[in-house]
Formats: sequence, structure tokens, C-alpha cells
Amino acid sequence: MKLSINFSLKTGINGQIPVLAIISYGYKEFDMTAKKDVYKPVIYHTGVKVKKSEWNPETKLPNDMNKIAELLEMKKKIKNIYDYMKSSGEVSREALKEELNEKIKGKKKVAVKKIRIVDFIKNEILLSTDLKQNTKNTYKFFAKKLETFETTIKRPLYSNDVTVEIFNAFIDQVRNEVNKINSVHNAFKTFRAVLNKFSATYKVEVFSPTKELSKKEMARGVTEEKAYLSFEQLNKFIAYQPPTDKLKNIKLIFLTLAFTGCRYGDVFKIRPAYNYSKNGLSFEYARIITQKGKKDVIIPILKPLIEAIQANNGQVANRVTEGFFNAEIKNLFKECGFTEDETQSYTNSKNEKVIITRKFWECVTSHTGRRSFITNLINFIPLPMLCKITTHEIKERSVIFTYNKMSLLDNSVQFVNDLKRLRESRKEHFIFDLI
Repeated sequence: MKLSINFSLKTGINGQIPVLAIISYGYKEFDMTAKKDVYKPVIYHTGVKVKKSEWNPETKLPNDMNKIAELLEMKKKIKNIYDYMKSSGEVSREALKEELNEKIKGKKKVAVKKIRIVDFIKNEILLSTDLKQNTKNTYKFFAKKLETFETTIKRPLYSNDVTVEIFNAFIDQVRNEVNKINSVHNAFKTFRAVLNKFSATYKVEVFSPTKELSKKEMARGVTEEKAYLSFEQLNKFIAYQPPTDKLKNIKLIFLTLAFTGCRYGDVFKIRPAYNYSKNGLSFEYARIITQKGKKDVIIPILKPLIEAIQANNGQVANRVTEGFFNAEIKNLFKECGFTEDETQSYTNSKNEKVIITRKFWECVTSHTGRRSFITNLINFIPLPMLCKITTHEIKERSVIFTYNKMSLLDNSVQFVNDLKRLRESRKEHFIFDLI
């Protein structure tokens, strides 16, 4: 096939849009969709940017004469570089890009051994001592998906092989394997993180999804409707007495989540280690450094949790893995009689809204406890106060939130006072004592 060079505007961008050189020369690559080898052009960023209004779609050139001259000169250089490389043998897409970067943009070639991405994950990322086990499990699961992808493309995937087409083909394969868009988004984020870690480790440029993909090609997560327990449901759960020590421990863990609003990573740190007593107000609280974000937080221990700990001979819950907890909490809620239907909507992997009906117990996870704490209080407790206890960040541009300088302890004191007041004024919602 004869060398062909055309110019095009990058899609999905407003304002000053990068001009791409589409270089076709008969290079073939296995295509995931077609399931066969197809012709693949080299997409090269020229460095030239124009507004859409300044682009002539018929000539595929800008209206500005200086930019036309710059692109035509670049076209000539690309042809000369290609002809030179062709005379020495076959021209790979990556080799051509490297040569263009060096000769046109002055970027020096960086020598780096060819590394399989799966091997990088196993030998570098998973051996890191800085990562939590849950994070390592995420990378381990991702590596398995990459290995499945390699069987599809019939070759190992190396660090310098990743292109827009390869990246999107992998994400498309994930779409066909999972049910929800957030699972696709997680794969997208993990792949991006792996490439960023590789770039940082070996000080080389690799494919960057953030820079190379259009907004339309980005796999974005969504906030979905999730189950939570009202105070009435929590009252039913509190009253239930599990038949085994294992389920009693699971119940205590859930009550810790539901009456502190903490994340599962912090649940076993929560214990009534401190006491506040002043001006007729007394309560116990925990002070911890959170696993996520390493934040200092003071969490009042509410009455239902205090009573549950006392019933457990004064001991907090025994540690179990989150995976084990998520399996057993469903069994516990089923035995407790939460068998009513729960109808929710979710976004599937194709970005379509789907309605699903399941039994309530099937919807319960570790995050249900934290979500219940916040949902039951968010319309009654000032948001800045609630955020200081749950360590949520208020993603609000208004400078007014920066003026909230209340100390962690004073915040908890006001929180407890508000709960006492609310129990008297809103008994239809606060059906049992929290303080």
C-alpha cells in the first residue's frame, strides 16, 4: 500500500483542537471487533492546534496560511522519514512514532527493555509494601483480565504496544464481561494507574488515556441508587439475636458501621477509648486516623453501639475480611427476615439504565451500614458537622466552607447535643435513643 498522509481534528475537544496526522502505509494489526488482521494507520499528534471554525473540512487543512505551511512541511518530513525507514526494512507503528518524535519534535529516544504489562503488575506492583491488600487484589484481578485479553489478540501485551485502539479494545472486552458501568470504570482506572506507574518507574512516556482519549471514549463511573436501613429497619435488626457466635460478630460489625458512619477499613479501630463529660453532657468516643486519606477523626459512640459492645462482654468486634463479611451479612439479614422486595435502577456496562428487583437481604453490603448512618442523619444534622465525623469532603467551590474551623471534639459535642434535641422534637424519625 502506498504511503498516505491526511490531517484531521481530534474529536471530543472544544476550543483549540489538536491536529492529527493520519499516516497509512499498509500496516496490519489484529482487530478485536473484526476478529481479523486489519489495516491500522499511525495517529500522530502534530503539535498544531486550531479552532473548529478555522478548519476547512474539504481541504482537511486550516484556513490560516502559516499553519497550512507548517503542516505541509511536516507532511514532507514524515514522508522522508518513512522512506528512509522503509529502505532499512519493515516499519512498525511504534518505531515510526519514535522516529517522528525525534526528528520533528526533538524528543530523544529513551532506551527501555520491552516489558509485558502483566509481568510488571506481578513483579513490581503486587510486590510493593505500600499497597493495602484490597488494592493488591484489584491489581491481581486486573492482571487476569489482561491475560484473557492477550489470548484474544493472540500475543503478549507489552508496555509500548498500548494504543488508542488496543486500550479501547480491552475496555470493550470488559464491557462484554461485566454487568455494570462502574465495573468498566474500575477497569479503566486500574489500567490508567498501571500505565502511570510504569511511566514513573522507568521514566518513559507510555500511552496516557487521559491525554489520548476523547471525552466520549472515557469510561466514566456513575452514582447509583443503593439500599440503606431506616431507623425502623435498624430497630428490627438490633432486636434480632443471631444463633451463632460468628453471626453475632457480623451483627456487631454492622452496628459499628451503622452507628459511626465509618468505612470498613476503620471499623476495627472503633472503640470507646475516650470520655467527654462537661456541663451535664457525657458521651464516649473514638479517635482514630483513617485508613483512607490518613485523616484524624473523632467519632461519638452512640447508645445502640455502646449497648452492643457491653452485650459482647465489653469487647469490640473480631476482625474478619471484608469479603467474608459481605457474604455473611447477607445470610444474617436473610435470617433476620429482610425478605421484602427492593427495586433499584442501575447503569449497565453499555451505559443503559436498567431496573432490577431483588430481595432486600441480597442488596446489603459493608457500605450499607455507613450509608444508613449518613442517610438517616443528613437532613437533620448540618452537613459540615456530618462530614467531619464521616470524613467526607464537601466538594463545593464556595469559600464559605473554608470558614468552618470548629475543632473535632467541639464538632462531636455539638453533634451529640443535636441528636438529643432531635430525639425530643422529631420522635417520628428518631424512634429510639441514640445518646
